[in-house]
Amino acid sequence: MSRQTPSGPRPIWAGAGLAVSGLALCGLGAALLFAGPARDRGTVPYTAPPTPVAAAEVGVPGGAKGPTNGRRAAPPVRLEFPSLDVTARVVPVSVAPDGQLLVPNDPARVGWWRHGARPGEGRGSVVLDGHLDSARLGLGTFVRLRELDPGDPVHLATAAGRFMTYRVTGLRQYPKAELPAEKVFSQDVGERLVLITCAGRYDRGAGGYQDNLVVYAVPSPPARESR
Repeated sequence: MSRQTPSGPRPIWAGAGLAVSGLALCGLGAALLFAGPARDRGTVPYTAPPTPVAAAEVGVPGGAKGPTNGRRAAPPVRLEFPSLDVTARVVPVSVAPDGQLLVPNDPARVGWWRHGARPGEGRGSVVLDGHLDSARLGLGTFVRLRELDPGDPVHLATAAGRFMTYRVTGLRQYPKAELPAEKVFSQDVGERLVLITCAGRYDRGAGGYQDNLVVYAVPSPPARESR
């Protein structure tokens, strides 16, 4: 992310620097033995070529934001992985002054990038991030994210009581320095859900986990009312 917020004019990849203060996505915890390399699976619902990002933790492209025309859909408030029997509260997050995507302090909660798309808008990436683990608070909600398989359902409940279902299409693991931010955070796509956490080798001296795991999913109609 840039030295400014995502709505600022300067691209986030124009500057260097990892996010170290306070957010460090998943870089807070003890190394997990099962947090090693994950095999890429499935497909990514996006056709544009990736844009490499220099030294990005989770870089949000400058100027990227969700739809602005018409009435906005309600934000997400709850995330469910039925196949993993996992449920988590979703809270809005923004970016740090250095441009890196923030993560909720509580590893049991999931962050929703509030400048991106909202569930049910029909276009753009609905981006959620979460911790893998925390040395102080234990395992995070996304610690089992790698166990999702293409075809698995993911549910999002919104503040308006809508219950959206998405189906996983693919999982990709990227070195943090090579995370294709323009691709991951793109709003110029049909609606999709993007879930981000840490992965790979844990290196305390290098700032924590060295990779990001990204899960992609697309809407699976019909939507139904929240229970």
